[in-house]
Amino acid sequence: MEPMHIKNAFSISLLRVEDFLRTKNMAAFAALAKLPAAFLSPSRVVQMGASVAVATHYATMINGIDELAITNLDGLDGVNPISICVGYRLNGKRLDVPPCDSAQWNNCEPIYETMPGWSEPTRSARKFSDLPKRARDYLNRISALTGAKLTIVSVGPTRAETIML
Repeated sequence: MEPMHIKNAFSISLLRVEDFLRTKNMAAFAALAKLPAAFLSPSRVVQMGASVAVATHYATMINGIDELAITNLDGLDGVNPISICVGYRLNGKRLDVPPCDSAQWNNCEPIYETMPGWSEPTRSARKFSDLPKRARDYLNRISALTGAKLTIVSVGPTRAETIML
């Protein structure tokens, strides 16, 4: 299911990340996200849960995004712990935004925050309160880290599996 278009909204897909910083080059994406290129294909990030909150926050800042759609939440069912990239370390200095120089990416080390995952399935959730508490905590943390209000969560491919907040 494609995310619904909302004015000034941004969608994070936990399994798919398309056009990351406008690149179609999967090797470049792997370097930016600090993921092995073997984990990536043109439309799928196979390593689940390592969301790149710092890059999403940067995208919200430069594009004036104020609402967030998180898709494929059900892909994290059973993943424990869940890693969230909250910054980068470059030459011993913490960066809270991605470096602008692509050469600096090679020297960046991601800084991860971990959260406990959940074992309960999310596919049957039809409202936010139906989600496991740890899933709600994770979503609230992503929203706080990105600075955007969470408005849509999908737990499956059908419209019925889309939670509007």
